[in-house]
Amino acid sequence: MSPAQIETHQLSKYFGHFPALTNIEIQCLPGERVILLGPNGAGKTTLLKILALLMRPSHGSVSFEGEKVKNPLSIKKKIGYTGHIPHLYQDLTVEENLIFFAKLFELPKPVQIVSKTLDEFSLQDYQKKCVRILSKGMQQRVNLARVFLHQPVLLLLDEPFSNLDSEASHSLLEKLKNHSNQGRSLILATHQTDISESLGSHWVRLEQGRIKEDTDNSSLTPKYDRIL
Repeated sequence: MSPAQIETHQLSKYFGHFPALTNIEIQCLPGERVILLGPNGAGKTTLLKILALLMRPSHGSVSFEGEKVKNPLSIKKKIGYTGHIPHLYQDLTVEENLIFFAKLFELPKPVQIVSKTLDEFSLQDYQKKCVRILSKGMQQRVNLARVFLHQPVLLLLDEPFSNLDSEASHSLLEKLKNHSNQGRSLILATHQTDISESLGSHWVRLEQGRIKEDTDNSSLTPKYDRIL
């Protein structure tokens, strides 16, 4: 059996004396789609930032592909992460943003890769437009193109469907399913029940920084088939 793509071990995070996360034990195997559920302030965003190696835990550790993280930079190249705010340079064009990130990830033939990505995300008509003038929904589409640009083995997405119209949401849903069908992994935080039902293969519910074993989850069908 292949090792978990990513796994936490007694992971906790404190901000001062406030426990944002307490003894979190989760894992995501190759090809799995793990959905993080829970109310605002439950710790979902903090957990994703730690998994993306953008924040250090106060206690515990993170393992990637069966080994504890020793070289964060090399692992970050295998991860695609997005939070609530698009990670884009507002004064650059769509194309310039994507070429910058392609070079940052040291991708071969960055211009060709960006051209293909623009086509896949239906952004050809916007490639010469400055990000600053785009709508929030369009900025989100560009941001997601950035996330997929380097074909990461692990996607960590925080409310990625926010501001997307129905057509863009459907397209993203298909891209995420195809991603996992290729043996790549996904951990996604969302409040949208329909997305959870359609996309998730496993569900994890956080409440007040702890994993809650919810045995009566009548709001979600199918029921949790595994609580990590």
